[in-house]
Amino acid sequence: MGFLRILTGWVFGYVLVATAHAGAYLPEMDRFLSYGQRALDAGHMEAARAATDVILLGEVRYALAEGPSEAREVLKAAMREWEVATDGEVRFVEVPANEAQITIGWANELRFRSLEAGGVARWQRAVRRDGDGLRGEVSATIELRLRVPSGRRLNSDQLMQCALHEIGHILGLDDSSARGEAMGPLDLRRPITRLSDGDLSALRELRSRAWNLRDIVTQAEALAMNRP
Repeated sequence: MGFLRILTGWVFGYVLVATAHAGAYLPEMDRFLSYGQRALDAGHMEAARAATDVILLGEVRYALAEGPSEAREVLKAAMREWEVATDGEVRFVEVPANEAQITIGWANELRFRSLEAGGVARWQRAVRRDGDGLRGEVSATIELRLRVPSGRRLNSDQLMQCALHEIGHILGLDDSSARGEAMGPLDLRRPITRLSDGDLSALRELRSRAWNLRDIVTQAEALAMNRP
């Protein structure tokens, strides 16, 4: 679960006391990496590979609810930002709802635990049995806010940070306490429209750890295949 929080202040406050340090990834990512390492140490290569799939993702199939055309275009631009940040290793592909891993919708009002929220993401990550094998699986729903509490429509820059933030959760990043980061607080006066060094650093560290584990698994599998 993750959300972009908006607090009430002297002018519909733009102050956030967040729950994570700058440039952090979700604690559950460490748990999947640890699971993958234990599986590798025990010789369960398929389980170790599936654990990295949960983090590295590859193709992400999403379904997008009807909504304002501007908001839909902003969301797709946010997806492109994250695709570039992964050097194209993650690809967002729009599909019919019955084929989607992620469903994305819109709300004029959005609250989470009684707090005003700019966006909310709910996800599930798991290593599951698929027939005779194992696979990593990620599914999620995202809701993005369209209006501030006063009723005014969020502009494209404000929507951009909401979209960047919730997609970041799907990629494994946590909320940040740092202003100026997409994963940080939403300041409606100065919204973040590009990924910051902190956002990118957290993403690269997480994906580097997953790729290192994946490479070791691949080498171990190759050795096993060539063993007499």
